[in-house]
Amino acid sequence: NLVLLWVTYHAFVRGNVARLTRGMDSDGNICGLAGQPHQPTSRRLHAPGVSDFGSTWKSRRFIWFPVKPKVSIHDTLRLGVCVDHCPILGVNTTVKTYGKTSLTWPVSYTSRPVMGRCIPQMHDAKNIQDLKDLTASLRVTAWGFWCIHNAWAIRWVLAAVGISAILMCFFWTFSLTFFVMPIAHFTLAFGAILLGGSSFILWQHGRSDAVGVLGEKCWWCTGASIVLFVAFILYLLLLVFMIRHIHLALDVIKIASKVVVSLPHILGVPFIGFVVFCAFTLWWFYVTALLSTSAKVESERIQVPFPIRTVTVQSLHKDPTSTEFTWMLLFGYLWGTALLSAITYMVTAFIAVFWYFSVPGDDKYAPKGTMKHALVTTFRYHLGTLALGSLFLAIVQMIRIVLHYVEKKARKVKETNQASKFLMACSHCCLNCIERFVKFVDHNAYIVTCVE
Repeated sequence: NLVLLWVTYHAFVRGNVARLTRGMDSDGNICGLAGQPHQPTSRRLHAPGVSDFGSTWKSRRFIWFPVKPKVSIHDTLRLGVCVDHCPILGVNTTVKTYGKTSLTWPVSYTSRPVMGRCIPQMHDAKNIQDLKDLTASLRVTAWGFWCIHNAWAIRWVLAAVGISAILMCFFWTFSLTFFVMPIAHFTLAFGAILLGGSSFILWQHGRSDAVGVLGEKCWWCTGASIVLFVAFILYLLLLVFMIRHIHLALDVIKIASKVVVSLPHILGVPFIGFVVFCAFTLWWFYVTALLSTSAKVESERIQVPFPIRTVTVQSLHKDPTSTEFTWMLLFGYLWGTALLSAITYMVTAFIAVFWYFSVPGDDKYAPKGTMKHALVTTFRYHLGTLALGSLFLAIVQMIRIVLHYVEKKARKVKETNQASKFLMACSHCCLNCIERFVKFVDHNAYIVTCVE
């Protein structure tokens, strides 16, 4: 917790999310935000050619990047110009800068605004490969903020959908109390009829002289019918040998549905957990965005063609500690989400245990203050158990993320051979199995803790 607080403090002190949401031009100014250190004067913005894209700084809310041959994508992203509307190929011919170094960039592609960025449109553009690199660099950030913006705009619709989903879950669980056996028997019988009927139909079709749509005989029908018949036999054998376990699982589902019917507010536990998870995730995204912008603005000289000249730009130089802080924040997020999931799981299990052991027999009832008692017991006596189980899970997940990161970096350096791809795939498979095993052990340990 102290480490996460220190990382959060560092991010808030040195970061600036406006660099992501609005963009920063080649002079180090944040587009559309007043009070910038190198903000152009009103006289400069009213100059001929410059005023075509906004005569006031607050109106220049979008960042546009010139695309020129022989200019790397790294240098292109440092030559941004703030504009009040995105240039259109055929309508706008040039974009003139407003800084100390006067440059005139030709418009070589049509763009449209997406959350402060002028995203290239590929249908009528030149330098297609350069545009693909630029679009890939801008789209993740722009579309990420666009999704957040639209989600907030329809927040009431999302809330209504969530409430409707909770009500549907309650009614479905209530119906399972009475219809779980017929639903399960119907599903099992339908699966057997589907496999057996499909096998019979394909067998008859394969033996007949009928032709298909393309005018050819169905030569594969006989083989497919044999495969489906073998699957049908295996399905029946599985039902015969597993029927007792299936009925046991159905009894468990029936009892679990009775818990929900007796304690409807138990559905509020995962809902509250989801709300806390969303809040924690938003905090993590915001701090991560601050860390990604915790950099110093320093002058740098780059060379641009047409005509060949050297220009001075203001670019961001990342703080050396931001990468380490980002990894620490990621591990804290994995641990925090795993702990939150474990708390939700144990509170729900405690409520079910208190209900089940309330009175002997089938006429059970919900004791008073069941949820409060479950919350107090979880946080007072078992928070350390949950933290330890969540730590094991977070470590495995962190190893998987690091492995993905190393694999991605290795692909950028050189083309990997088949042996290394095979080893990476085996490593991912093993780590996935270990993660599932840890989750299984954690959940069973939490249940045993609740019962004992």
